[in-house]
Amino acid sequence: MNNAISNNFLTKDELFYIKKVIESEINKRKSFDSVLNGQDVKYNLSEYTVRSSDMGRITLRNLPLTKSISDKFFKYAKEITGLTDLIKSGNVFAEYNAKYGTPCLMPHYDVGEPNVLLDYQVYSNIDWPLIINQKEYLCKDNSVLNIYNVSQMHYRVPKVFNNNDHLGVLFFNYFSPSLKINKTISDQDFNDIAKEVTVCQKNLNQSA
Repeated sequence: MNNAISNNFLTKDELFYIKKVIESEINKRKSFDSVLNGQDVKYNLSEYTVRSSDMGRITLRNLPLTKSISDKFFKYAKEITGLTDLIKSGNVFAEYNAKYGTPCLMPHYDVGEPNVLLDYQVYSNIDWPLIINQKEYLCKDNSVLNIYNVSQMHYRVPKVFNNNDHLGVLFFNYFSPSLKINKTISDQDFNDIAKEVTVCQKNLNQSA
């Protein structure tokens, strides 16, 4: 399960289009506040902007992207993983910003069936590395990173956002019937890492 970053993934026109779709969807969707990224409610989340103050972010599910852009990510997911049986399972946009709460992403595994996730960075004015199984990856705008998000522990380096700091990412999820869950970090190590990161983030927030 290797991870890799591909830079300058989309054309300028494709990136501009995605930004306009995001702007349009944020403006027209109703919003509500929730924890757990909206997993605690029964709304059709594809119709809403979900604000999670505990993570300092908003999320919008299933952006109406063109088939050509969706297929471009899908093709890349198959190429980078070598999995030919991938099945599309939607996209989610997330923007981290202090105006939404306290931006953070604690150590975790995503839940569900074996999955491949493409993490595409749309825009940002900060560097905010992602840690996957204790290895650091720093994406730039218009770069994409593959994650086996059910098998690989991942989180963001603890950071305090200033008032204007922001980062927008677009996630593409793919299910693979042949992919097996294979966690390589022990439960004890995971708990130790999660505790350390949580304490670090708490100390940073208190000193800000």
